Amino acid sequence: MARPHIESIHAYDVSAEPVVEGPLAGALRRELSADDQDGSSTALVTFPAGWSGDLAGPRPIELFALSGGGELGGLAVRPGTWAWVPTQAAGALLSFAVASDVLVMVEPERPTATGEIELVDTVAERYAESMVAVPPGLAVKVMRIDPETSDRSWVAASVAGWLGYKAEIHPTVEEALLLRGDCLLDNSGEMRSCDYFWRPGGIYHGPFATRDGMLFFFRTKGGNMAVDFFEVDDWADKARAYYDAEPYVTGRGRPHADDVRR
Repeated sequence: MARPHIESIHAYDVSAEPVVEGPLAGALRRELSADDQDGSSTALVTFPAGWSGDLAGPRPIELFALSGGGELGGLAVRPGTWAWVPTQAAGALLSFAVASDVLVMVEPERPTATGEIELVDTVAERYAESMVAVPPGLAVKVMRIDPETSDRSWVAASVAGWLGYKAEIHPTVEEALLLRGDCLLDNSGEMRSCDYFWRPGGIYHGPFATRDGMLFFFRTKGGNMAVDFFEVDDWADKARAYYDAEPYVTGRGRPHADDVRR
């Protein structure tokens, strides 16, 4: 069957299983979602220090590094590095000098080579305006738009206290890992760092609210992302209750660095 609707799970709550074969052999893998028809999957993979493997093969592989560090094709992989390894890519040796956690997305098979390895340091990349109409305070960094499928990969971030005011529906699959911060969705509740969802097309979701800001890694699957928006009558009251559930100021009682130095 196609991947089921997952909304949402904490990635580190999924049991880690050793990988015994294939390009990721020797790592530990937490499967977050998978399609048993085309073999595609998304997993949180922990690579031990000193691990190396060749990712070249019949399936493109997408990576987003969460911790640790290493190299892909001789280029540095750091926390926040995103990479695309196409079918039968040359120089696709991945290695890690220290234990590292990486979001690994294995694509359906593509019969022919489709280009060169792409790598983006998302920390250094500049933010731009969102791809769709949203309230001010949400920005994006687009890493890739697939020339064959129009699938997209991007990072989205909001300022602290950001409040979205509309729910949405779109025909594309949406997949995301919350990297930092918090997020309240009217349709599914609160998300925290390292929470993950796989949302099929046509699923009503949102609006969004955040206390501390949010940093997401997103992907869409299934073509261009056209969005229909909807007003939600009682959302303002729900968001207000979410904000009021914690003090508006954080770090109360924590000594300031200047105080520690004294």
